[in-house]
Amino acid sequence: MTGSSARSCRRLAGACLVLALGLGAPGPSAEASPPAPGVLGLADDGRVGVFVVSGPYEARKPTGAPATSKGAKLALGDRPSGMPPLALSEALVCAGGDPDPCSRRTTVEIARSGVVDLKERLAPRGEALAYATFTLRTERDFRGFLLLSVDDGVRVSVDGTVIHSRDEGRPPRDDDDAVPLSLSAGRHVVSLELHQHDGPWQVAARIVDDGLARPTGLVVEVPSGAAALAAMHPARIRVTRALDATATKLVPEVRVSFPDGVPDGRPLPVTVRVLRGGTVLSEAYAGIADPSGTTKISAPSLPVLGVDGASVEVRVGADVESFLVVAPEKVLAALALASKALATPPAPPDGPKGAGLTLADLRLDVELRVSRLRAFVSEADADRAALDTEADELASEARALTEGHPLEKISGARRHAMRSRADDRTTELGLYVPPAYAAQVKSTGTARPFPLVVALHGLNGKPLQMVRWFFGKDDAGHDGAWEDRHMPPLEALPAFVLAPSGHGNGMYRELAEEDVMQAIAWVKERFPIDPSRVSITGPSMGGIGAAGIPLRRPWVFSAAAPLCGYHSTFVRRDVAGKRLSAWERFLGEDRSNADWAANGRGLPLYIVHGTQDLPEENSKVLIDKYEALHYPVKHEHPDLGHNVWQTTYEKPETAKWLLSRQTQLHPKWVLFRTARTRWSDSAWVHVRQLAKSDAWGEVRAHASSRTRIEATTTNVSALVLDRDEKLFDADAALEVALDGKVLTFPKGAPIELVRTPAGWEPGKPKPGEKAGALTGPFRDVFHEPLVFVYGTRDPKLRIANERVARGFAQVRFGVTASYPILSDTEALARDVLGTTKALFLVGSSASNALTAKLEATAPFPIRADGQAIVVGSRRFEGREAGAAFVRPNPAAPDRYVAVVLSPTPEGTLRALSLPDLLPDFVVYDEKVAPARGQLVLGSASLRAAGFFGLDWSLPAL
Repeated sequence: MTGSSARSCRRLAGACLVLALGLGAPGPSAEASPPAPGVLGLADDGRVGVFVVSGPYEARKPTGAPATSKGAKLALGDRPSGMPPLALSEALVCAGGDPDPCSRRTTVEIARSGVVDLKERLAPRGEALAYATFTLRTERDFRGFLLLSVDDGVRVSVDGTVIHSRDEGRPPRDDDDAVPLSLSAGRHVVSLELHQHDGPWQVAARIVDDGLARPTGLVVEVPSGAAALAAMHPARIRVTRALDATATKLVPEVRVSFPDGVPDGRPLPVTVRVLRGGTVLSEAYAGIADPSGTTKISAPSLPVLGVDGASVEVRVGADVESFLVVAPEKVLAALALASKALATPPAPPDGPKGAGLTLADLRLDVELRVSRLRAFVSEADADRAALDTEADELASEARALTEGHPLEKISGARRHAMRSRADDRTTELGLYVPPAYAAQVKSTGTARPFPLVVALHGLNGKPLQMVRWFFGKDDAGHDGAWEDRHMPPLEALPAFVLAPSGHGNGMYRELAEEDVMQAIAWVKERFPIDPSRVSITGPSMGGIGAAGIPLRRPWVFSAAAPLCGYHSTFVRRDVAGKRLSAWERFLGEDRSNADWAANGRGLPLYIVHGTQDLPEENSKVLIDKYEALHYPVKHEHPDLGHNVWQTTYEKPETAKWLLSRQTQLHPKWVLFRTARTRWSDSAWVHVRQLAKSDAWGEVRAHASSRTRIEATTTNVSALVLDRDEKLFDADAALEVALDGKVLTFPKGAPIELVRTPAGWEPGKPKPGEKAGALTGPFRDVFHEPLVFVYGTRDPKLRIANERVARGFAQVRFGVTASYPILSDTEALARDVLGTTKALFLVGSSASNALTAKLEATAPFPIRADGQAIVVGSRRFEGREAGAAFVRPNPAAPDRYVAVVLSPTPEGTLRALSLPDLLPDFVVYDEKVAPARGQLVLGSASLRAAGFFGLDWSLPAL
């Protein structure tokens, strides 16, 4: 059966029940013998690929109830109206084709990529129950886990005995329920009773051993009449049309896997050929796909010229798929030039400040463009115009690099590369260089300072796409990827425009916020930027960042235009109305731009939010705060939905408004409010330490004369004041009246102050105390360069530790950071303790060698002991008990270490359910499950949580 036939059969599952086919061989005749039960091997990650689904069974009004009464509520364990009187274990019989009242509601369902969509298949009309059943056959006694991803409620039975039950609304998340399984050798019926409350309705299941690995000797038995359907599980074929290092040869690489299991657990023959016009360009390659994992196959390499338009043909059993090869000669020639250019020794990274791009910058740009073009060839990208443009740009850059000189002063929009501080990988940025700059440099050798506009893209946006949008060139007829690769002519603007990548969907917080500030510093080092005229704007997610970033850095930005942004945590639908703990409310304020509005005295705002983009409160909260403070804010509310950026950026007045603003670099009055000293600076005022971690700090300072500062503080315990020569007499002593106490600092003496029991005195925070950029809470670690390390000392925890490390390293959907993720043995071999990076460790000292090494230096206040989590003198026990905390690294006290630990695999996995807002430390168990993917706990709960003291000591629990 061809791949297309197999896919058609899957769409018409009922019609396929009469077939009995094996992949690569004809099946027995239906007339000759009845279909035999089929066997399906587990997928490479242990996924169950077929279920017998019975349902839906919906709530019915009680007989004789008034028409106005509500229907009866369903509950797990109920037998709803319309459900046939049979035991759940008998549901399998219904799928075999025997006449039975249940046959109208029972189907055999293939799990597409491991998931069955019950909403699509059963179409319930409201609250409903359904049953998803499968039979396991194991050759030997088995101990492991059933890992579930289930919408809403689920009750698990094995051979009729209930072993797990929960019933609350919950979105499907991989491995959200880790149900222990203990099976004797033989057949066992597993039944999932599923309760939909509302919304989507999906189910997926994995069977893994007690170390979370795919078990051997265990298969799914498919009921009579469904063997053919099971045999339709197609292979997943992925082809990479890779180029060799010199871009002169094509090396097709094929990966074959079976995400839904392999029929009968048998390996299947795989053949790979490269053809053009019926001619075989490379010899046929035959391999065997291993059903227990992904099989990697490389076809013979062949000269790259002349293969444009060829195809890679992959045959898995009887299933055949073809993949086009796109290798334009212009692209190949540019890649060959780049290969030679990159073979030259790297140029020194330094150069005169403000002199434009250096050879080191050019080299990084070439590397970025090479990786892009190689990816386009690999993906058979068919956008020839965009490929030609990038090939031309790469060729010119490669020639300049080979000749040893930067590109001539160019103007307009162009893609550039920067080495990200977060993960030490190349990150993109878009930069518009004004024609006036190039003209001035060409005529005089120098240029006057120019304004800079920082333009932040929205969710799923891209840097050059955002440059287009800012110039009013949003093309509604094309997607963002096309816009990012096609730049139309742009009107001349007397300013630089910078569009950072923000690590994709980083929300311009944590590592994404640092990316923006690093990109701004990158531009300032290379081009003449007027520091008093740096403005910022962006739509949607970019609108959040366009307000949040400058409000945390007063007197750095001259103006901000946040369009259709969301500026308060408490307006969010997933937070509004929920009961919040004191620490959740404080961290929610920290996350809300509106709560930082006090810092906006020198930041004029231009806010646009459509009246149909509900709730308008998302922008109104910030507008209201500004108006209450009598700060400058201009706001518009067009009769539009979310997309207000197209009309706003098409108006020339928007750019003119941004460029016309100028900030005071030396303000006499400073009001600075901060939730942590990660954000510590406001002009000449610097907060170095807060007295408490769960309260805002505030400073009100006034340069009342050339020799006197008057200031008051709240929750501040360490402060630094600059001797700004524009404000104070450099040749005189400076008097500081701070919270009623007057101190005098001689000429030239640094003004560093700490609060003591006797009041303010000259001094610094004590070593080892919370101060500067090392204060918590837990997610503050994501502002720093990170290395993730998972423990391998305990074989039963190795996979769980690695999964959690990779889960946290992903940050959130769409984030493009590529953090190093190492095993503890790799980390020790590379001496990660000797790096300048923060550490994120998964595993206790019993399972992670690096955790054990740090514990030997200075024991952590939170640890695993046997099957318990110990916090100080308290013990927290439970099958899914675990902890997460952040504190200074005892081996490198100027850097963070974050630790996630649990004594059990299921407790380790449960760390992935922690919400986004966390204090310094938490102790959790299965009751935190509903918070997975959420900002706050909501209906979930923690065993313990809190902030460490100023000296990083545990508080009383």
